[in-house]
Amino acid sequence: MPEFLDAGFLPRGRATAGSLPAQTSPPGPATPTGSSPVQTVSPSQATPPSQITPPSQATPPSQATPPSQATPPGPAPSRDRPGAGFAAGDVLDVALPGPALAGATDTAAGPDRAYAGVSDDELIGVLTAWQRTESWAAAGRLSAVAELTRRRPATSKDHATRGGAPAPWGKFCVDEVAAALSVSRWAAEKATAVAYDLAARLPLTRQALHEGVIDAYKAQVIAEATRCLDDAAAALAEAAVVPHVVTGKTPGQIRAAIARAVLKADPNAARQRREQAQKEARVELWREDAGTAAIVSFGLPSDKALAADQRITSRAMDLKAAGVPGTMDALRARAYLDALLGQDTISHYKTANASSSSGSDDTGSAQDGPAQDGPAQDGRTRDRAAPSQSSGNEQAAVTAAPIRPAARINLTIPLATLLGLGDRPGEAIGFGPIDAALARDLAAQAAGHPATKWCVTVTNPDGHPLAHGCAKPGRRKPERPRTRPPAPGSRPRGSQPSDTRPRTPGSRRPRGSQPSDTKPPTRDGAPDGQQSGAPPGTSTPPGSGDPARGPSAGVSSSSGISIAALGGYGTWRLRLAGPSLREPGGTGWPELAVDLEPIPVDDCDHRHQTSAHDPSDKLRHLVEIRDGNCSWPPCRRDACRCDYEHTVPWDQGGLTCACNGGPRCRHHHHAKQARGWKLEQNQPGYHTWTTQAGRTYTAGPVTYPV
Repeated sequence: MPEFLDAGFLPRGRATAGSLPAQTSPPGPATPTGSSPVQTVSPSQATPPSQITPPSQATPPSQATPPSQATPPGPAPSRDRPGAGFAAGDVLDVALPGPALAGATDTAAGPDRAYAGVSDDELIGVLTAWQRTESWAAAGRLSAVAELTRRRPATSKDHATRGGAPAPWGKFCVDEVAAALSVSRWAAEKATAVAYDLAARLPLTRQALHEGVIDAYKAQVIAEATRCLDDAAAALAEAAVVPHVVTGKTPGQIRAAIARAVLKADPNAARQRREQAQKEARVELWREDAGTAAIVSFGLPSDKALAADQRITSRAMDLKAAGVPGTMDALRARAYLDALLGQDTISHYKTANASSSSGSDDTGSAQDGPAQDGPAQDGRTRDRAAPSQSSGNEQAAVTAAPIRPAARINLTIPLATLLGLGDRPGEAIGFGPIDAALARDLAAQAAGHPATKWCVTVTNPDGHPLAHGCAKPGRRKPERPRTRPPAPGSRPRGSQPSDTRPRTPGSRRPRGSQPSDTKPPTRDGAPDGQQSGAPPGTSTPPGSGDPARGPSAGVSSSSGISIAALGGYGTWRLRLAGPSLREPGGTGWPELAVDLEPIPVDDCDHRHQTSAHDPSDKLRHLVEIRDGNCSWPPCRRDACRCDYEHTVPWDQGGLTCACNGGPRCRHHHHAKQARGWKLEQNQPGYHTWTTQAGRTYTAGPVTYPV
């Protein structure tokens, strides 16, 4: 047995929360301002100290039942074995979590986490000990958050919300939690509310978490379910399930149990909670780890959601009866998309099958087709579905007709990916990374949308923006065969005009023209064997366009070539062309003219500075391209959905310029102005925040895929 267990070690009874005397329960934080006193477990509810086995009287391992008598044969118990004491019912298997148990568990795992010499039974004991230790640590973390809420009291003008009602802590307290724990503001809000509930009104749940009876997520389930109740009703609901009902139960089982207790404690409050949730209904979209997407609705009326679910199932059964291949889950998903996009997969499937069968042997009869077992005329589904076929073009046959995205999608795509020269991933702003094939498909669809805007951003090898330009459609003229060679000194079609004005010695070349020793790439070719279509090292990520104006689509890559090597800033021609990249039936790729200019990162030439408070559209756009998101480090709100905000306030002499501006969402715009907060931009694009606690966090320019 490890020596450190001889001091301060306290075993606990199995599945017994509240087994500690009142003075050994975790000390809660001071009572937040304006709240009821923190409740504690009374001595009558806890095991009297006289009945708790002191460490000196605990059954030593040598007298405990050997694991070999209760478990499959294994190593003989020994004080020197790391797994000793973790067998079922043994002293470490029922020990309260804390520093002593954490040390014993770490010793049993070994320095390389190989668990050498630990039997299977003991390994399960170590596993549960780790879980209890994790719960104990979570209780400590939440107690620190609760103390922070006490130190950040709310005011009449500065308060957070909790369960739709004003919270007793300040509005920006959760931002300090989010930055410290590197979590989103949404996650920090949940953790802060749970921490306050455990400290102020759920003592049994707090103690169960501290003792490892439940984990942090189960504590969150109880806290959120009882938040609609007053303190007295919450105490009744909590006592109905904690600790005995929740012991050994899954989160789903605990959620059902506490929901029944809440309905019993105060039916009217439960009804009001449901009605409030319906008022806050929303639809969310996010990227899944596999690269797919999830779109989910929250806060729907229960009766309508149940009816919608049944309708999706009914439509999926119709698809199956029509012969559309796929599992029922896949068909339900297809039925869901059909309803949202106004598509008809069955009609498309039948049309595709008819087209594919027209060129095949016509010996079969029509009654053999999948339409034979389609839905009945009255809308009900037939009992029998046609067997799915396994033809090679089956998936293509059931793919719905392409829908060009509405003018609200921003894409960032490496140039090599778009031109089919590589498979680097792209990114959809507000969604996340996308694979190369999906990036090309989305770009092809965007190219056919009349409102699509294209932007070009030059990046360094790390993907940080250096220059940017918004593309304008170039004029396309029909190709005409040359009947004679070009005249001497004439300019090839599509190349940039050279500066032909007389120049005095030492005069500067106009901005936008090319040096005489540089061969700029054109839509018809590129110098030195480079790929045609764009200057090397350029990226064409989407501009962060206003959703009301239309989408932005683009490509990005980087070869590390400087702007000087490109021939300077100015107008470039970009032709995204190629038969392999054209969408069938589409209008093809546009030919673009791009005016590149520098993005202020290392320094600023103040070229777009204005004396007015509000920035010009060009200045706002360049700052959005440079920063990408809200400048508060944990925040991911797109820059195009943020305020343009002065680092040094305009009314205090701050410039309306890229070196003094940045995107801030409305919440963090207000945070920057709150008491005790400070924001600096010592280098353009690098925003350093100082919180009320004196901690600093810095966000730099966005990194584009390269």
